[in-house]
Amino acid sequence: MRLRQMGNGERAEPEAATSLELFRREAERVAEKVALIVPGQDGLTYRELDERSGRLAAMLQKKRGIERGDRVGIYLKRNERLLVALFAVWKCGAAYVPLDRDFPKERLRFMVEDAALALLIHEENDDEMEQVFGEQSVAKIALNSYLFRDNQAIEAWNVGAADAAYIIYTSGSTGTPKGVLITHGNLVNFLNGMSRALGLEEGEVFLAVTTISFDISVLELFWPLVSGASLVLAPSGAGRDGEALEKWIGEYGVTTMQATPTTWRVFLENGQCPAVRVLCGGEALPYDLARDLCHYSEDVWNLYGPTETTIWSGALKLNFENLASGSVPVGGVILNTQFEV
Repeated sequence: MRLRQMGNGERAEPEAATSLELFRREAERVAEKVALIVPGQDGLTYRELDERSGRLAAMLQKKRGIERGDRVGIYLKRNERLLVALFAVWKCGAAYVPLDRDFPKERLRFMVEDAALALLIHEENDDEMEQVFGEQSVAKIALNSYLFRDNQAIEAWNVGAADAAYIIYTSGSTGTPKGVLITHGNLVNFLNGMSRALGLEEGEVFLAVTTISFDISVLELFWPLVSGASLVLAPSGAGRDGEALEKWIGEYGVTTMQATPTTWRVFLENGQCPAVRVLCGGEALPYDLARDLCHYSEDVWNLYGPTETTIWSGALKLNFENLASGSVPVGGVILNTQFEV
């Protein structure tokens, strides 16, 4: 991604209003490069991902009436259709609401009602969906293969920086799920900020392990695809399987992985830790784990930020020098973000 040139004191403004625009630019620039890899399945190139999501968006608009401002629930497994559906929702001008298939039924039902979904996208022959949402009146559609075969794809979309990109539900201080709406403008600023702070280049490979109902997954799913990199989408629960993660890292040439401290500790406890760029966040990073990670990788980052400020507010590279105080520092504010202490 690229930013306009800044003078002294100027605010950095992204060249695009939405991450969808950033993705489309990469889809044109590196059309035949592999965008998405799902272990054990065929991958998708940037061109294929763009075209399939365009065809699905056209169908959602014409046959289901999905339009700008709508909210669409995503109750899908972690396969290539997940990314197709997410981009299709954006191309309709709608926002996606991720629904983790492992969440309790009561929580999922609450989220569907609270978000006032216009549509729920689910798997074909999905018995779990019927058990959870069967009695709810929300409109539903199964993602069948024929939905991607229509040659007539969406040609333009009506969505801007102020429109909602997604709604993530947190537990809330009272324990009741709380929906946090993030706009496209905020998301573009975040992705640009991460690119400035860390950099993610064409040819790199990012391994995504986080559930889409946790906001840090947004970095994993979209940062690679607006940077010309490749995304490896690990199956559900992969963060608890250190051997499988190690296998995919070697097999696909993974260069970057983001995970919680709990997942990184899984690697270390099994005597494993790949020499990749380590992005650690979502929980407080223990001092002993931070030091251990720095022994394995020269590129360890401590990420911090609440959901409401769009995923991460700060990204600080750790080393033995800034860990010498005996605590793990937080900082490295990203683009157009500030800390107040």
